[in-house]
Amino acid sequence: SIVYHDYNLKVTPQKIYSLEKGRYIILRKYLGWKDYLKIAPSLIMTEILTWGFSILQGPAGIRYKFLAMKDGLNIEVVKKEMDRKQLLESLDWDFPVTQLNYNFIDIIIKKFAKKVYKINYKLIK
Repeated sequence: SIVYHDYNLKVTPQKIYSLEKGRYIILRKYLGWKDYLKIAPSLIMTEILTWGFSILQGPAGIRYKFLAMKDGLNIEVVKKEMDRKQLLESLDWDFPVTQLNYNFIDIIIKKFAKKVYKINYKLIK
């Protein structure tokens, strides 16, 4: 399903920390090295997008992104045993290009990212 919100989405540096830390923990908890290799293009694109957004938030955004990486990659996690192939195939490659835009270049980068995600998803399936 798709949900449209009638408000201006704002992500504070503190929210960047929470979202990114959680993302790193989830990746470590549910995926293994072979999975990381399969979704490497999407992971790299996500890092580019999140770093770009963090940089646009200024020094606080950069600081919280670094802190999220440090905490999310160093916290102890217990791996979940599951059907990882099914998990990867259930992921969604699409995201709204119209949220959190700053300029025309930002929109172009997001459209490129969507193509990377879509191609990577098709290769996984």
